[in-house]
Amino acid sequence: MTCLRSLCLGIFCCVLVACGYSTDALLPAGVRRIAVLPAENETFWRGAELEFTKSVKRELAQRAGAVLADNAHADAVFRAAIKRVVRQPLAEGGADLTLEDGLAVSVEFQLEDPRTGALLAGPFRIMRRAESIPTVGAPLSLDDALGAAARLCARDAVDRLLAQDLLRAQPAAKPR
Repeated sequence: MTCLRSLCLGIFCCVLVACGYSTDALLPAGVRRIAVLPAENETFWRGAELEFTKSVKRELAQRAGAVLADNAHADAVFRAAIKRVVRQPLAEGGADLTLEDGLAVSVEFQLEDPRTGALLAGPFRIMRRAESIPTVGAPLSLDDALGAAARLCARDAVDRLLAQDLLRAQPAAKPR
């Protein structure tokens, strides 16, 4: 019976390894501490940069196993800018009444070496859209859609870095 249990445990461990399961952080050995700078906002829509920055920090800590640090103690710096926010009416009623609205948020981001400023990854650009359906009699508010689109951009930015192993410590790029 003990031999059977050992065999089952061995098979179970092999299956976990084959599926890519690991208890280690998703970040490679060279990059463990990441500084996330407040995102710049190059648009007149306010608030997206705050939600994006907060969401990137949460995604990096929860999904990538990163330790958030300041510039002086970081292995890499995440720098981003909200480049564009576009309002897109999706459905209109009579008398130019907007029934459903959408916002598309475009973000550019990159990963840098905090000591040299060399580019480790990027720049990348992501655009995500979220919708807003106003309630009858309430004024149109796009804040929820703006926050949702910023959170989707943050999730996709971390996905892009993780999927391509771009959080790996890479030799500093030589200036051209």
